[in-house]
Amino acid sequence: MKQLFLSAFLIGALLSGIQAQSKRKDDPYYKKYDKLFSKVLKKENDLGNELSANVEKLKSDSAYRKRYFSNSMEISKEKQALEKEFVQQFPNSMISYDIVRKQLGRTSNIQRIQQGLSVLGPQVMQNNEVKEYLQEVEKLKVVNIGGKAPLFSMQDTSGKMVDLADFRGQYVLVDFWASWCGPCRAENPHVVKAFKKFSSRNFTILGVSLDKENGKEAWLKAIADDKLRWTHVSDLKFWKNEAAKLYLVSSIPSNFLIDPNGVIVARDLRGEKLSETLDKLLPSTEELQRRSSDILKLSKMIGSAETLQEAKTIYDSIFLKYPENGNRNIGYAYDLSRFLMVNQLMKENKPAALQLLTAIKPGVLRHQAVTSVVKKLVEIGSTADAEKLLVEELSSLKGNGPGLKDSAGYYTASKDYALVLSKENRYAEALQWMQNAADSKSVKTNNEKALLGLLLEKNGRHTEAFGLYTGMVREGRGNEQVKTGLKNTWLATGKKEKAFDAYLKSLSDTLVSQKTSHIKEFEVNYPAPGFTLQDLAGKQINLENLKGRVVVLDFWATWCGPCVGSFPVMQAAVDKYKNQAVNFLFINSWETEPDDAKRKTLVSKFINSKGYRFDVLLDKPIAGEAGKYEVIQQYKVKGIPAKFIIDKKGVVRYALTGFDGNFDASLVELSLLLDKLQKEKV
Repeated sequence: MKQLFLSAFLIGALLSGIQAQSKRKDDPYYKKYDKLFSKVLKKENDLGNELSANVEKLKSDSAYRKRYFSNSMEISKEKQALEKEFVQQFPNSMISYDIVRKQLGRTSNIQRIQQGLSVLGPQVMQNNEVKEYLQEVEKLKVVNIGGKAPLFSMQDTSGKMVDLADFRGQYVLVDFWASWCGPCRAENPHVVKAFKKFSSRNFTILGVSLDKENGKEAWLKAIADDKLRWTHVSDLKFWKNEAAKLYLVSSIPSNFLIDPNGVIVARDLRGEKLSETLDKLLPSTEELQRRSSDILKLSKMIGSAETLQEAKTIYDSIFLKYPENGNRNIGYAYDLSRFLMVNQLMKENKPAALQLLTAIKPGVLRHQAVTSVVKKLVEIGSTADAEKLLVEELSSLKGNGPGLKDSAGYYTASKDYALVLSKENRYAEALQWMQNAADSKSVKTNNEKALLGLLLEKNGRHTEAFGLYTGMVREGRGNEQVKTGLKNTWLATGKKEKAFDAYLKSLSDTLVSQKTSHIKEFEVNYPAPGFTLQDLAGKQINLENLKGRVVVLDFWATWCGPCVGSFPVMQAAVDKYKNQAVNFLFINSWETEPDDAKRKTLVSKFINSKGYRFDVLLDKPIAGEAGKYEVIQQYKVKGIPAKFIIDKKGVVRYALTGFDGNFDASLVELSLLLDKLQKEKV
C-alpha cells in the first residue's frame, strides 16, 4: 500500500513537472522563443504522453523506469541550456522573466533572488508584474538573514502564552511544521538529533505548528510520536497562522535560526545542515575552553603591548579569529580583552575608550573598567567627563524598581563618584555618596577608607575621621595622606601637637607586636633550589654564590597587578637593607611575550619607567612548553607575587604569596623576617 502511494505521488509530481509552452504570445520575442524551443518542447510533451500511457509499467518495470528517467534528465538538461541561452540573448523579454521565476521556484532567499533577477534587462524590471514581485521580495527582507527576528506570542500545548522574546540570550530554532505535513515529519529525526546534541550548548527549539482548528489532538500525538521534547506553540489556524504570516512562510517545513541577540543567522536548515551549522556556532565545552584560554592569553598581550597600534592589532585579531556570536558562553574572555583595550586607549586619552566601555557587559569587569577610566579622567583633569560617565552608570545600575539592580556595581560607582566630586571640592555631596557606600559595608580598600576619612575631615566631622585614621595606621594601612589626616584631626580634636609623635609611635609598636605574633604562618624549611639566571645587564647570577647572605626571591610579571602594587613596598625594603647582608632578586616569570629579546625589552622599559632600583633576573622558558619557566617551577609557585626568603645557609625559611595593599604592614612584616634571619649565625 505504501509502495503504491509513493508511486502515485511520484507520478503526479512527474506529470506536474511537464512544462507547458509559454503563453506570452504577444511578447515581441515569442517567435524567437517558439523557434528555439519547439523541438525540446515536443520531446517533453511526447515524454509526458508516454508516461500517461505507461503508468503501470513505470511502477513494475525497473528497466523501463531507469530508461524513462534517463530520457527525462537528458531533455531537462537540453531545455535548461536553451533557457540560459534565451535569457542571455533576450533579457528584455517577459518570457525570460518567466524562465528566471521558474528557476527561483518558491525560494525566499534574498541573495538568490537578487542574483537571478540580475540577468534581466531594464525594460523587464519596469514591468508592473515584475514590480509587484519585487514588492513581495522587499517584504522578505523582514525575515532575511542578518535582520532582527519578528517577535510573536502564541499559546503552547497547555494554553499558556509563550513569547519569542523569552528566548533572548539563547540560540533558538523557530521551526514551522504540522502533524499533517509528510516532509516535516520526515525532517523531525534530524531536528531531534540536533536538539539532543546542542541543547546543553545554549540552544533550544520553538516549534510552531500550522495544524488546523480541529487538529490539536493530531498535533499533540505527533509531538509525542516524534519525541519532540521542546516548547511547541500554535493558534491552530492552518496557513493563516499568525507567526507564519509574520515570517512569510509559504511552505513547510521551514525554519529560522535566531542568535542570542534576536538576529536571524540562518534559515531553512534541512537534514544534516542544521547540525553542521550549529557545530560552527556552538562549539563543544572542550573547544570553548581552548578558545577561552587562547583569548585570555591574547588579552594579556593587549595589556602588555608597548604601543596602542600593537594593542589594537592583537585586539582585532581576537574578534577576527573567534567571532563573538559563536562563542557567547565565554563572553567574559571578550570582556577582558575590551577592558584591557580600554586601558590602552585611556593611556593616550582616546575618546574611543568611552565607546568601547559601553560594550562591556554589566558585572565585575565592567565595574573595574569604569573605575579605571574614571581614575584616568581625573588624572588628566577631565572631571566633567568622569561625572557624566558615572551619572549614567549609576542610573543604569539603580534600575526602575524599589531595590538596586546591581548593588555591588552601584556602590562601586558611588565611591568613584565621591572621588570625582571631591576633586571638584564638592565635599558635602561627595560625603553623601561615600557614606551610602560605607553604610552598605562597601568601603574596604585603603584608598577608599582614606577618601572617607578626608571627606569626614572636610565636613568638620573630625572625631569620626580621627577614629578612622587611627585604625588604619594601627593596622599598617596608612599612607602619608592618612598620617597627615591623623595629625590634622588630632589637633582639630583639641590634642597637643607635641604629644602626636609619641601617639604615632604607639600605633607603630602595636603593629609590630601584631605582626610578630603571626610570623610562624610563613615558616617553611627546605633547601633552596639552585639556579643561574641572567640579569637585565646580561650578568649571570648564581644563587650558590650568595650563601652567607640573606636572599629574598620575588617572582613577578609586568601584567600582574598585585606584583606591581607591591613594588613601592619592596623598593622601600631594598633601600632599608642596601648596606646590609641582604640581596633582593626580582625574578621575572610567566610573561605573555614568548620572544626572549622582546621580553627583556618589555621588562627593562617597565622597570626604568617606574624608576625602580631592583636586581631583576629573567627566568628561563622551558623548551617546548609554552608559558612555563624553569625556576618558578622549581619553587612550585602557584600564584604571583610569590616571595621566598632564604637564610645564610641556603635554606628557604619563609614563603609569602600575594599582596594586600598595606604598605606599612607589609614593610614591617618583611623587616621582622629579615632581621630575624640576619641575627642567625652561619
